[in-house]
Amino acid sequence: MASYQENLEYARETLHISKRALQTLRDEKAIPYTSIGDKIL
Repeated sequence: MASYQENLEYARETLHISKRALQTLRDEKAIPYTSIGDKIL
């Protein structure tokens, strides 16, 4: 199973965006995600 960091890097590379841009998309609910505790899946 891939780690959180690996998933984050995969998403960023696939979308060609920065960490901040990915966070903004999550904040604006423009992309789906699931959080469990302090982890984003």
